[in-house]
Amino acid sequence: MTSTPSRRILLVTHVGRPEAQQLAADVATRLIASGVGVCAPPDELVDTPLAAVAGVEASTPGDDSDGPDSAAEGCELVCVLGGDGTILR
Repeated sequence: MTSTPSRRILLVTHVGRPEAQQLAADVATRLIASGVGVCAPPDELVDTPLAAVAGVEASTPGDDSDGPDSAAEGCELVCVLGGDGTILR
């Protein structure tokens, strides 16, 4: 029986930096093994090492009736990997 993790983290990674992509996969693997849910923006799960990690889910922003879309909805932490410009984009 599989249970849904009660804690969830959003990983945001610089898609142009291979070392950041591999680090994200390593971080996700450790978090999932510890029982923490991991999600990432859907465009960051295309042909990346993070996409290959079992258990990583695509974040699903809320619809317009819930207010502004937020990939971090339901997450208690956002972890940004890749440098200054990663979150700015």
